[in-house]
Amino acid sequence: MYYSNEVISYLQSNKILALKFDHALTGVGKAVSSQIETTGAGAKRALYYTSCFTDEYQDVCQQQKTEDIRFAKGVYYLLRHGDVVYDMLKIYFEEIFK
Repeated sequence: MYYSNEVISYLQSNKILALKFDHALTGVGKAVSSQIETTGAGAKRALYYTSCFTDEYQDVCQQQKTEDIRFAKGVYYLLRHGDVVYDMLKIYFEEIFK
């Protein structure tokens, strides 16, 4: 009897380990996929910047620069004013309770 309980315990612990390992591999796969998408988006953006070297696509280049400036200003604002979420909720509830 003792051996059968030990075998059952061993198999249950192996099943738990296998499930944890499967969960970890799934998480790693999702992280790698996300990183590949992010790298692809960065490469696409860099490719768009090559339009600055041609005369025909200066409008695309200018639009890209405008987007980057807007993004940089947004990041600066977030770093400068850490209570943005509070401000957004405050404005939201002020509008609701008018």
